[in-house]
Amino acid sequence: ETAELFGIKFKDHPDPRPLLLIEEWDEGYPMRKDWEGKDFIRMPEVGQEK
Repeated sequence: ETAELFGIKFKDHPDPRPLLLIEEWDEGYPMRKDWEGKDFIRMPEVGQEK
């Protein structure tokens, strides 16, 4: 999940296939703060009004 969602690659990983995202996913890493995908909806910070 770390490789798919954050873009962190691990050296000598025995099976780096995707677990969560489809293999054709090419929109970047959705859990990174700098990711701005097509359907990105910014959630309000804790304690803020919507």
